[in-house]
Amino acid sequence: MEKAIHSFVESLCQFDSTISNHPIQNPYEKENCRYNLENYLLHVAKHGSGIMLVGEAPGYRGCQLTGIPFTDEKQLISPDNYFGLGKWKRHPDTSDTSEISANVIWEGLRNTKIIPLMWNAFPFHPYKAGNIQSNRKPTKAEIDFGLQQLQILCEMFNIDSSNIYAIGRTAQKQLKLNDDHYIRHPANGGKQKCLAMIERLV
Repeated sequence: MEKAIHSFVESLCQFDSTISNHPIQNPYEKENCRYNLENYLLHVAKHGSGIMLVGEAPGYRGCQLTGIPFTDEKQLISPDNYFGLGKWKRHPDTSDTSEISANVIWEGLRNTKIIPLMWNAFPFHPYKAGNIQSNRKPTKAEIDFGLQQLQILCEMFNIDSSNIYAIGRTAQKQLKLNDDHYIRHPANGGKQKCLAMIERLV
């Protein structure tokens, strides 16, 4: 399993950007993001709950800096989250950048002590031309590529489709999941519904 995880993480930095005509940042070109993701996946392989939470794509204040979906630098370095991330030396990109979605998701995980495999329908940061500190919706070609990576992870971690949940309507549509596998996105006033829906996973 360790070799499979290492190979998967290393493959992410060899992404062929020609699949898209739109600007993309690949967090896994950075050594610290590969290191963080690999250690997180190793922890989930040993202690995971068998549940997968899938978002749309990395945000510029979260996964783009840490390499771990739904995890900003504040959540990455917090000892309160070691149960879900594992105990290993942290390598944040800058310092303690915070993201609303990451804060809410991790609040829900701490409340339930669920250790999900967190991923994104598109694993790289899509941004608007001329503004790297922005997020945009992934294109169909980007999602098609991303779903291939998601399938690899599902097979590697033996995650059945009945245990995959989308965070937000966009991710739900991308994954073609029904409402039983939908969790409200925490942004735009969705915090309480998001937390309640995460609690139902227990």
